[in-house]
Amino acid sequence: QQVQQGNYFNAKQGTLFYQPDQSRAANTDQWSKDYTARLTFQVSQRDKIVVAASAQPNCNCFFNLLNPTGGIPWAPEVSAQHRYNPQVNTNASWRSTLSDKLLLETTLAYLTVNQQTKRQPTTGLAIMVTDTGTNYRYGSRALNLGTTGSYMYVPRTQVQPGFNLSYVTGSHVFKTGALLRWFHTGDASRNTDPNQINQGRDYTFRNGVPTNVRIWAVPYAWEENGRDHSFYAQDQWTLSRLTLNMGVRYKDRKSTR
Repeated sequence: QQVQQGNYFNAKQGTLFYQPDQSRAANTDQWSKDYTARLTFQVSQRDKIVVAASAQPNCNCFFNLLNPTGGIPWAPEVSAQHRYNPQVNTNASWRSTLSDKLLLETTLAYLTVNQQTKRQPTTGLAIMVTDTGTNYRYGSRALNLGTTGSYMYVPRTQVQPGFNLSYVTGSHVFKTGALLRWFHTGDASRNTDPNQINQGRDYTFRNGVPTNVRIWAVPYAWEENGRDHSFYAQDQWTLSRLTLNMGVRYKDRKSTR
C-alpha cells in the first residue's frame, strides 16, 4: 500500500458535496498471486511433450489513484477496483524427431483474462462531481464508457495453435510453419447495468455551485471476434562459399465488432 498525502475519503459520500474525512487517508491497494505448474513427458527417444499452465489473479484495487485520468485529482471513491480473475495462460508443445533430417514442432496456447471494474465498497450509487473551482473529483467514476472510465465486465479469450517443420542436411536447410490465432473480447449479455455510470449522469460544479450536467447513454458494451493467421517458408542452400537464402511469408488478419 501507498498512502496518498493530502487526499481523503469523503465524509459526505452519497451527497453531491465533498468533505474530507481526515481519519481515512487515501491509499493504494494492489495484490497479485501466481499458481504455476509444468509437466514434461518424454514419450520416446524421438518425442517429447511439455504442458504448462499459470493462473495469475490480481487486483489494482484503487486504479489510477496516484495518476488520475486528465490530471485532475480525485477522492478514493472515484477509483474503481480493476480485478483480473480468472487470468490463466496454458501452453502445450510436442517436439518429434521424425528422422535424422526432419523435425516437427507443434504448439498450442490458450489465454483467458476476465476483467471486471467494480465500485469501491463505500462508493454506492453516488454521482460523480468535477469541481473546477477546487480542481477535484469525487462521488464515483464517470470518465468514459470503457474499462478505464465506467463499471463493466470484459472477458478476453485467445487460442493460438502453430507448427514448424524443419528439414536439415549438411548444405540445405528448409523450414515451413504456421501460427494461427483466434480471439474474442467482450460480452454484451453481462453488461446490462443501467448504473454502468452511476445514475447515468455526472455534474460539473464551480466551488460547490452546479454549472453543468452530462447524460450518458448506458448501458454500453461491445464484442469483438477476430483471427490472425501467419504462414511462412524459408530455404537456405550452401554451395562452397556461397549461401543462398530465400523466404516467403503470408499474413491474414480480420476482426469484427
